[in-house]
Amino acid sequence: MKALKSYTNKSLNDVAVFLVLIVLSAVTTWLITATGVTTGVLVIGGICGLALVVFCFSYPFHGFCTAIVISFFSFEVERMLMQKGSGAIIELLVYVSFLGLLVKKNAAGEQFLKRKWHPVSILFIIYFGYICLEFVNPGAHSMAGNLVYMRDFLKQLVIYFIAFNLFSDRKTIRKFFRLWAILMAICGAYGCYQQWIGLLGFEKRWLYSFDILIKLYRLSNGDFRKFSTLSDPMSFGIFAAATATFY
Repeated sequence: MKALKSYTNKSLNDVAVFLVLIVLSAVTTWLITATGVTTGVLVIGGICGLALVVFCFSYPFHGFCTAIVISFFSFEVERMLMQKGSGAIIELLVYVSFLGLLVKKNAAGEQFLKRKWHPVSILFIIYFGYICLEFVNPGAHSMAGNLVYMRDFLKQLVIYFIAFNLFSDRKTIRKFFRLWAILMAICGAYGCYQQWIGLLGFEKRWLYSFDILIKLYRLSNGDFRKFSTLSDPMSFGIFAAATATFY
């Protein structure tokens, strides 16, 4: 009886999802016909974005991994489109995954900070205290810069708490390292392509559109530092070095 009830609920959920997809398809088609392709694309993008947020909230581990996958390739899309904003999307997915993990832990009656006095946690607390001291430093150059730095630190802290709670068994850790190995293999292969063949046309166009990038990326031999699909050469170098250490 219990199995029949479970099967019935699953069937009803599948039917509900199917009906929602039909309605969304009909609404999107009507919007494209009535207002143009741009509005329809925006609606589809909004629906996909909402679905992704719900997915990250419902499945924190997969949401966290999704944010990492997007971070590996979104900056290459930015260079292609000459647009910015993917960083905010990645942050949103990380925070939603963190919120989903927090709700999931509370619903299961589990303690979120099981080992709050872990050595790494203590280092984060000390580092946080140092950043707070910077706010009252009379020699600080910019309060806005301190706020940006604090925001970046909080993002790192959230990522640490996610990893601290999710990577609690070897199976999950192996899954993450397999994903990381695949992403870095793609990233490394494309970095070799940039070194041996050269930058693509849209990458050169993006690079030459900002004088500061030319100054930062140009080498003494006239070539440029390679960034692969990542945001900058520094990230590429750090990720490659960390991967070489673990593998």
